Amino acid sequence: YRGAQIRTRLTNTPEEKPTQQYLALEKSIQKNRHIEKIIDAQGNTQTDSHTIAHAFQNYYATLYTEEHTEQAIQDEYAKYTEQLTDKQQQTLDADTQPSDL
Repeated sequence: YRGAQIRTRLTNTPEEKPTQQYLALEKSIQKNRHIEKIIDAQGNTQTDSHTIAHAFQNYYATLYTEEHTEQAIQDEYAKYTEQLTDKQQQTLDADTQPSDL
């Protein structure tokens, strides 16, 4: 119940056991936060949750690759960034799973 309050971000909720009305409100708010469909890179509309997660995975996997950015732009950007630790680099290099999205 407390998790539902936090996710819904409702303020001024009474400190008592949840009512059916409150739970219905929380469910309604969460339904509006769910991605129901997406247009993938090929222009197809996807509605299956696993396919949607896979589309996001593919999008972000190709978004941040060297081949899409000129080296001069990367060099300029690197001037303002900090060096990653080995652990941070390993984390970023790990494959993204649909469940991570």
